[in-house]
Amino acid sequence: MFAVEIEASAEPKPTLTAMANLNAVVVDEDDESRAELAGALAAFGLSITQLRKLEELDAARNGERPPDLALIDLQLAVGEHGADAIAAFVTRFANLPIAFVSQQTSGASFDAARASGQPVLPKPVTPLRLRAALLHLVPPGKPQ
Repeated sequence: MFAVEIEASAEPKPTLTAMANLNAVVVDEDDESRAELAGALAAFGLSITQLRKLEELDAARNGERPPDLALIDLQLAVGEHGADAIAAFVTRFANLPIAFVSQQTSGASFDAARASGQPVLPKPVTPLRLRAALLHLVPPGKPQ
């Protein structure tokens, strides 16, 4: 006979049900990709704000209901600056949990995004990967 010990976490993990009160922002220039991702988030019960440009995220953060998390197209985050822009981007939005979505699966920008510690989800984003990213992004105790 054998036994398995499992250490209990000090803080409870959020559940998708508890995330229903959260506001997510999807930033993607591609209308179809943005709508698909927003629809998947809405299916998990989150409120969604859809934005086409990264500059709109600053206004949304200062709006009536600031976002609790954001999913951002990697190309919008790095623009023409490639890997060097990732660190600056993550610093700029340090207090906002973010995940990148990307059609890229390799390259300097992709590698830098992964090295940043932020989730990088390949497009199209599957519901299973989206769920895992959401559970990673929302800090324990955040859902109301």
